[in-house]
Amino acid sequence: MARFKDYLTVYMWVAGFTSIMIASAGVAIFPQLATPPMKLLYNGNIKVVSKSYSYKPGQRGVTRTFYRRDSMGKWQQIDNCTIILLTTLFYFSILSFIVSMYFGFSFILKKTVKNKAGD
Repeated sequence: MARFKDYLTVYMWVAGFTSIMIASAGVAIFPQLATPPMKLLYNGNIKVVSKSYSYKPGQRGVTRTFYRRDSMGKWQQIDNCTIILLTTLFYFSILSFIVSMYFGFSFILKKTVKNKAGD
């Protein structure tokens, strides 16, 4: 049982790290990754604005800004900490659910196979 807990702990750390990477680097490249948790929090009233800029010849960058609609109908900017925190929690909950289902089913299957082998 201790080995089971060690594996589960390691996989939860991996799920946490992966969700942080999705929330930071993934959202910077693909802003659509942040829309599911934002739509849950803000009732689907969000938009993403991407602006390209060039500050030197041969170099360019992209600025992504997330907006939400408030109760008065105005668009207000969502700060980066909120985006990263919500996206991390959203993807961590999905990944930890998948990990717990995997361990739960494998534990049940091992017990079933042991019981059938013992019969």
